[in-house]
Amino acid sequence: MVWATCPAWTPLGPPEDRLSQRPGGCGTLRYITAQLSESGRRAGMHSGSCNQVDVMRWGRTLAITVLLCAAIAVVTQMLNDNGYLVNLWVSQGYGISIVLSIMLITTLRPDWPDLVVNLLGLVSGVVLGMLNLMLMLYFMGKLSDFVAQPDAILSNVGVGLFFGCLGLLFFYSLYRLQLLRAEVSEQRRLQAERERALTLSQLKVLQSQMEPHFLFNTLANVQAMIGPEPEKAKAMIQALTTMLRANLNRVRSDTTTLGDELTIARSYLEIQSIRMGERLSYELAVPEAMYALPLPPLLLQPLVENAIRHGIEPKREGGHIQVRAATLDAQAGWWQLEVIDTGLGLDALAQTQGEGVGLSNLKQRLQSLYGDSAELTMRPGEQGGLHLTLVLPQTLAEQTTGETGNND
Repeated sequence: MVWATCPAWTPLGPPEDRLSQRPGGCGTLRYITAQLSESGRRAGMHSGSCNQVDVMRWGRTLAITVLLCAAIAVVTQMLNDNGYLVNLWVSQGYGISIVLSIMLITTLRPDWPDLVVNLLGLVSGVVLGMLNLMLMLYFMGKLSDFVAQPDAILSNVGVGLFFGCLGLLFFYSLYRLQLLRAEVSEQRRLQAERERALTLSQLKVLQSQMEPHFLFNTLANVQAMIGPEPEKAKAMIQALTTMLRANLNRVRSDTTTLGDELTIARSYLEIQSIRMGERLSYELAVPEAMYALPLPPLLLQPLVENAIRHGIEPKREGGHIQVRAATLDAQAGWWQLEVIDTGLGLDALAQTQGEGVGLSNLKQRLQSLYGDSAELTMRPGEQGGLHLTLVLPQTLAEQTTGETGNND
């Protein structure tokens, strides 16, 4: 009578959770069991309560063992004259005994070395499996014949140990493969975090370089207006205060919405409108229902600044700027943000700085945040000038809210 089984592997959830806990070694099953025992002890296992998740995991382990042993019984049936049910009984006895032995040893002696626990579990499981075999033979009336054949006893013990070792090796290899995949996934995650942190630091440096420049220019304009145009100077200070307060709140909270970005854009346009006079008019046509929409910081402001710097300001008669937002697909979460100006347009933009440093930085940032999911397009406006359209997926906007960007 021949038997074989494979000790079951105990899944403890995502392998990446164990990357920092397991430096290496040969006792995969014992290690997993030890971690499960530790989690069970923290959950109050010694007081009689058992973590439900741990029970489910051990149940899954035993279920895998039962299935494997059922398959092994098909093989062992070909090696002896006994029926499938006899081989199934013996195979299940060995397999379940090994798993339960390792579970028990791990719970009682979690500090023992992995190799010792696995070997003890294997040996004790084979011993219990032999007792199970003898109990079955006793009820069949064949125990005396079996005991009288030492070769049969040694054969069953040898085959049990052989298939048990193969089972341990199989599940160890399976665990190492899953651990390797988890390590690759962890490396990718860390690399993505490093790239995002680098992008964030670069954007913060650029932002810190630009904000003082804008602030000093605005204060210089205020100083020039205080005497001849005190009311305009007061309005510019109020707009500047609103803009700085909104920027400060954004930095402190690391979150922003479309409404917050519109507040900053409105203040910026108000300052430029006071400075340029009748040469600049603007309109913010955004439904209030969209104000709470999550939006990564500083995606709108570079578009507005580009319209002023490369479109309206160089044009002698100035022009008009309109900011619009609309939902493209409510179910899929796609929406668009538009900045339309009646400035000099694409030709003048190409003659100065191509698409502008601000737009170039914005495209790089969109690629970093969204990959190919976001799109920034430029086309001539219906009344001349430039029509910028930014298409964003709302779900990704929610995930990336809190990043800080740059404007030019």
